[in-house]
Amino acid sequence: MQPEYSLGSLKSALLFASLSDEEITCFHNAAQPRSYKKGKILYLQGEPAENFYVICSGWIKLFHTMPEGEEVIVDMLTSGHIVGESAIFDHDCYTSSAQVVSAVQLLSIPLKVLKERISLSPKFAFNMLTSMSRHHRRHYGAMALNAMQSAPQRIGCFLLSLCAPPPKTKRGLLFFLCPMIKV
Repeated sequence: MQPEYSLGSLKSALLFASLSDEEITCFHNAAQPRSYKKGKILYLQGEPAENFYVICSGWIKLFHTMPEGEEVIVDMLTSGHIVGESAIFDHDCYTSSAQVVSAVQLLSIPLKVLKERISLSPKFAFNMLTSMSRHHRRHYGAMALNAMQSAPQRIGCFLLSLCAPPPKTKRGLLFFLCPMIKV
């Protein structure tokens, strides 16, 4: 039996947003719930990919390891995001590494289910392209900011992105929950 959060998590992900209940059920039936603690490496760049993941709660860091061994953070993702799906366009290998930075609940879905749905549904294929386009647009924006901002400015922008907009009737303090601790 699937946890009750799983169907809602699928519906909240952009990739599945405009699918029918029948199409979402196809993914839901193939999904395996997973929970991991902070520090778990979900997958490494270049590894053969069998699954992609829908984040139900928690945070995952996507990163690349440079030839010199330095780690470059590509993105920080939370509930409603999908990771590992781009492997279907890169010889079924993961295009980045993924590590849990705060305890996560995920849905692990076989990539073969994703491939089947793409081949059966032009609408789903278009959703996939839309989702990936938005993801890449966000990355290009982040790359531009990284080139122009200092480290404290980038951290400030990340922290502000964690804040929910205040209600229109209230002004004042904003609160956020930081997903990781740097020691």
